[in-house]
Amino acid sequence: MSEILFYCIDCDRAPPPAVNPIAGIVTNVWRPSDALLAPSCGLSFLTRMVWPGLHWFHLLRNRDHAVVWLQRNGRCVHRTMLIPPFLRFPFMAPNDLQCGDIWTEPSERGRGLAVAGVSASVRHAWRSGRRIWYLTEVGNEPSQRLARHIGFSLVGEGQRTRRLGFRIFGQFVVTSASHDIR
Repeated sequence: MSEILFYCIDCDRAPPPAVNPIAGIVTNVWRPSDALLAPSCGLSFLTRMVWPGLHWFHLLRNRDHAVVWLQRNGRCVHRTMLIPPFLRFPFMAPNDLQCGDIWTEPSERGRGLAVAGVSASVRHAWRSGRRIWYLTEVGNEPSQRLARHIGFSLVGEGQRTRRLGFRIFGQFVVTSASHDIR
């Protein structure tokens, strides 16, 4: 089991300010209605099929799944997935989203792309009555700094469990919360 920190932003307040644009970066948003496959952006072909499949078979608890991705010179350099609640995330309310499966091209790291991409994702997902979640492992200090920089608040700690011996079938479970997270 992995030790996980649970961060969130409550959308019933003003959204965080937009990040200054990065020269040469274009922001894109993909939704399952746009194309059958998610953009590659560091995702395997199987992953690019699974997420839209979860959407199309109504296994996600809302219809707001998306991928926010950044391009430089026509090449994907960052992606943030917006993941609706489903079986793996029992702590999320039906309208919530999670910024997850965040990736930045290794040669582009350290240039503010993660801040720009996650910030754009949060602004895209902003809806009254929603919480936007961000999960990271306890030992991942750069990810924790990113969450705090964007405006996420630490609301709990927990674990990533295994089911049938596999992490992919497990859940992210809050074991201690700083306040009621529902």
